[in-house]
Amino acid sequence: MMKIKQSVIAFVCIAGMMPFFTSCEDWGAMDPAAGTDVYPTRQALTTLSFAGLDSLEKAEFVSDYKGDVGVVYDDSLYSEMLQLGEGGYVQIANPLNTVKLQSGTGITFWVRNTGEADSATDVVLSFGSDVESPLCQFLANGTLLVGGNEVEGLDGEFVKDSLYFVGLQFNDNGYQFYLDGSLRSENSSLDWSSLVSELNTTPYLYIGDPSNKGGVHVEKISVVRNQMTAKDVERPTIKKGAVKLPEPVYFNNFNKGEGDATIIGAGSIRDDENEYFGKVFQNVAGAKSTNYLKLPSHVLSHSAETQEMTIGFWVNAVNAGALNDYTYSPFFSAYSHAPAGDNDAPMFVLQSRGPVQVNNDGWCDFTGANHVDGKVNIYHNNAWEAGDANYNFVRNWLEDNQWHYYTITLKATEVVQYLDGVVTNAWDLDGQSEGQIITGLFNNGAALNYVALGGNQAWNWGDPDAGFAFDDIVVYDKVLTQQQVQRIIDVKNGTAVDDEPDDSEKVYVEVGNPECTDGFWTVFSDVVQLKDGQTAHYGFYNYTAGANNWENWVLICTNNGGLSAGADTEYFVLRADAWAWGMGFDSPGNMTSDYNWETFTADMNGAWVDLTAQRKSNTITVTAVTTTADGKKYNMQYVYDNATADACGLYFTLEKAYLKFDPEQCFVGQKFEKGSYLVGPADCTAGWWSVFSDAYDFAQGPETNMPFVFHFINNNTGVGANWNNWLLVCTTGGGPGNPENFVLRADAYGWGDANYNGANIKQSFNWDTYVADMHGAECWVAVSHAGTTVKMDAIQRKADGTYMPAYSYFQDNISGKVGFFLTAEGASLDILDVAYYPYFSKMGQ
Repeated sequence: MMKIKQSVIAFVCIAGMMPFFTSCEDWGAMDPAAGTDVYPTRQALTTLSFAGLDSLEKAEFVSDYKGDVGVVYDDSLYSEMLQLGEGGYVQIANPLNTVKLQSGTGITFWVRNTGEADSATDVVLSFGSDVESPLCQFLANGTLLVGGNEVEGLDGEFVKDSLYFVGLQFNDNGYQFYLDGSLRSENSSLDWSSLVSELNTTPYLYIGDPSNKGGVHVEKISVVRNQMTAKDVERPTIKKGAVKLPEPVYFNNFNKGEGDATIIGAGSIRDDENEYFGKVFQNVAGAKSTNYLKLPSHVLSHSAETQEMTIGFWVNAVNAGALNDYTYSPFFSAYSHAPAGDNDAPMFVLQSRGPVQVNNDGWCDFTGANHVDGKVNIYHNNAWEAGDANYNFVRNWLEDNQWHYYTITLKATEVVQYLDGVVTNAWDLDGQSEGQIITGLFNNGAALNYVALGGNQAWNWGDPDAGFAFDDIVVYDKVLTQQQVQRIIDVKNGTAVDDEPDDSEKVYVEVGNPECTDGFWTVFSDVVQLKDGQTAHYGFYNYTAGANNWENWVLICTNNGGLSAGADTEYFVLRADAWAWGMGFDSPGNMTSDYNWETFTADMNGAWVDLTAQRKSNTITVTAVTTTADGKKYNMQYVYDNATADACGLYFTLEKAYLKFDPEQCFVGQKFEKGSYLVGPADCTAGWWSVFSDAYDFAQGPETNMPFVFHFINNNTGVGANWNNWLLVCTTGGGPGNPENFVLRADAYGWGDANYNGANIKQSFNWDTYVADMHGAECWVAVSHAGTTVKMDAIQRKADGTYMPAYSYFQDNISGKVGFFLTAEGASLDILDVAYYPYFSKMGQ
């Protein structure tokens, strides 16, 4: 199975929609013609995203912006977000102007309040004819204002620096407010028909406001016509991607010698013994203002616009001598002139012992008074500072003579120092008072044109140049996050690679070949069986040769539970272009769609298809929601009324197409709306052996290649015991009270009958973070019964989108009927589906 990297990620998985149907226009050119058009009650109009942007100029949907606005990378969302600083706002053409609202509209978005904003007044979103006179506003504390008046019941003030997913639904009868998928407030007794009408015609959507104090980040704003679905407001899973770094304004790894730097004195480029470092700059100790690496004069001249800066480098003291030899030697210093033996401005110094000094049109010595902990960490204990209350003495971090990574991030009111990715000093500045001003470093950085790494003690003290070794000196005109700093360290140490897959790379199950040359009825997906009361769900990308409308996916349903054995075994064969045939097929009466036939072949290439086949008694309803690569959505529905077989076979073929199925999105069984099937109360107070899921019995099977899966969100308090999570119980049939083959806890502990064997448990969890990892984790707990062996495999994805280590157990000598159910202690399980997963073995990769 090959890994395929997607260049375009569409919004997907909007299910459960039942549109009202009406014929609107001719079908257009297709062979053969069939069906009618759809007038949908729900329509996704647009998604505004800042992902991948480094400036607003590249966001084509932005019509105007003013104040302090920009794009910033968010290392929790693994994406860029719109950054709203003081007075910053963005004007966007109202997407609701392009349609006629039937009853209302919905909007969803990610938001983070960094804590700098005044949450009671700062505006996140608003609609209006101008930014000063909005129809309605959503504030950074979770409050909704309509006509300037606060709507009662919205009390969800956001926790500082937390990331939230917000959903707002407006309709003629009032509103609903969702936070991370939960309904926080609603009012269905308001007459908002006039507001809905005005939202339909007002010209602009605004993000931010000129009166904002700043500190709000926003991303992925989706606007929906009329009524949203439960899937719309559900908090999306954040899949971990490679942590992205901005482009540096200067970088030198010495692989080509000193490059654009100049060696002053007796230093040299040498080969390091550590394979990950290669060539490094080795300074020479003993003199003063004599040995150092002079960097290009422009290094500090790039932050006037951003008002931010990050400096990082690797350093090793193996050749620097004894600790007392380099106590006050700086790592990095910058002046407007060569060493002159005096202490004058402008200057900027990073010392190896920890302190920082800036004196450039404003100055700061970064004392304990400004330190977040009240004392500055000093990396020695042999000097006059030993008796100073401003300092906290810490063991010298260089004394092990190993490579360490130093980073400092600077902005007007906050300076953070990292040693090996850990915050060691942090200062909060007001940016205005004497001794707390460093903005001259950004505004006048070009004046600091004599920049030295490893020496240049330009003041008149007698501290020597130190014999430090350096590698990978880098300067950014942006502040890095701690996760970005750690990324640099991981890449250098070989624990990550520069081309680490991002959130768009995963394993797909492929049907057909990428060249789209397979003929009709030549390649097939695996078969699943669809029984009464079950739903089959598929999520896949569709690619097409594009010459004809029918060169796309084809769904086959048989009456024998397996592959077609001829026309008399086919209930229906359904094509993507709304055409079908089979036993009892009636077209177009049982087929509806809203495709644009003039663009259909182009629309289907690279489109995401969310397809469900729901069976109730003899009726199978197939709904396909297609999202094109550029974000357009189309809907098709087909109803078949004569499925009398106990188990219908369901599978795909194609013609000159290529399908890529997402293993997580392919299953057949029972699907549940989020929050509708809880095992244990939502407050996680369930006692031992007090709450249970339904029990599921199997006379034989489930098969190993298509296991039966409990798919749920594992909710715990995040701080409890390791066992405050899910438990799986295997019985000889039935639920609680029946004989147990084994009971298996989420934390890799179990018990059971004489055949239970704890040695059969396989896992590699991090027990230091386990409870927090399981907090909100999405879990797929799969069971199978082959021969006399029952096996459990758990795939678990943390709330941040990263996967936990694999967890499995098997038990032999189990024959006859088996039953499975879930219980919980001090936890609550939100079951999403219980189903067979044909591609379970491909998940979590």
